[in-house]
Amino acid sequence: MKVLLSVISTVFVCSTSLGQGYSKALIDSFCNSTIEYYYTEVARPNDSLKAVSHKPRNLLVLKSDVTQSLRTQYDQFIIHFLTQQEALEKISLTKDRRGVLDKITVVKVQDTINIDISGWTVKVTSFKIKNGKPTSIHSNFAAGCGGTSGYIPTCRFVFDKKENIWVRSTWSEIVDAKKNSQDQ
Repeated sequence: MKVLLSVISTVFVCSTSLGQGYSKALIDSFCNSTIEYYYTEVARPNDSLKAVSHKPRNLLVLKSDVTQSLRTQYDQFIIHFLTQQEALEKISLTKDRRGVLDKITVVKVQDTINIDISGWTVKVTSFKIKNGKPTSIHSNFAAGCGGTSGYIPTCRFVFDKKENIWVRSTWSEIVDAKKNSQDQ
């Protein structure tokens, strides 16, 4: 009985002292901020001529518990939260039958929240139309490599205890900080 009580108390103490509960509204605001950053900055073409006129289009994001209360309308684009099947149906009806299906991941640790947007390039190889709707869809999914710098989230939010505020670091700022620390 003493062992059981000590195990229960240890689990309780660890879960309340190490883990920190974050409100859904806080996580949603960080996700919305990350979405806006990602689709206006990170996903922009490298070619400077294309970047000037770049407008994100047909943005498909995998529906999940994280996306339930996120915004869909942004200043420059609209996000579509879809299941994998719905995304494949939408991609099937495009001219070149290619698209991107992204996923939003939230990682919470003590005083830090990482929001990551990553996904797959999708090519629909064949499908049939039945009653005006694509069916029997076959496709190829290709996942991108994160590179050789290790795990870098799209945006990292760290709580500054002195200022009592959350500070956002973007993907490019994290990469620059890593490069600077390696150079020294």
